[in-house]
Amino acid sequence: MRDIELALSLISQPSNAFAELDERPRFWFPLLLGLLCTLGAILWYYSVVDLDWFIDRSLNASARSAQMTEAQRAQAARMLSRNVLLLSSAGGGIFVLVLLRLLESAYLTLAGKITNVQRTFKHWFSLACWTSLPALLTVIPTVLLLALSDTQQIDPGVLQPLSLNELFVHRTMSQPGYTLLNSLSILQPMCWLLSVIGVRAWSQRSWVFSVVFALLPVILCYGGWAAFALTRT
Repeated sequence: MRDIELALSLISQPSNAFAELDERPRFWFPLLLGLLCTLGAILWYYSVVDLDWFIDRSLNASARSAQMTEAQRAQAARMLSRNVLLLSSAGGGIFVLVLLRLLESAYLTLAGKITNVQRTFKHWFSLACWTSLPALLTVIPTVLLLALSDTQQIDPGVLQPLSLNELFVHRTMSQPGYTLLNSLSILQPMCWLLSVIGVRAWSQRSWVFSVVFALLPVILCYGGWAAFALTRT
């Protein structure tokens, strides 16, 4: 099965897709596609955004910068050139994406050893990369918003247009929970469901086992993050 066929099969016949990955684990297609989409959106955004407006907005949202003198704010603004912002954001985006896939795979490998779902790290890394594909659909509204914008004062939320914050909550950068709510997208349940289906296909265990196996770190991570971020004053 070719990579495009495998991607389509994840939607129409996910059990067949995971059977294929079980036999021939591979990850370069979804991983590189994710990196390209992330890099492309970040580069486009930072190449067109009104830099002075963006820096001023970012400094105003920071509790630390609120305590700065005007001279210190001006010095900080001079350090944040377009190239610095572009390269740091692109590098950070790529680093975080790869790190998340590696951490997810490490957890799945360990959980598999504990529960006797024996697969290699490569198998779990393949599953982590392929099940993240639905999240890449975010790039479509991002591209449309950037292309159709009639101003350069574009909120960074355009990079996460399907997040809970952008769609429903509308917290500003200075408000508690902003980062958390921007990290949660309406597409993520699709990724989580695919992970559960993949675990069930490889383990041949119950749905309850597969949900706990696949989503335990998600529940703990977001539950702890929410408890900290949304109760902070």
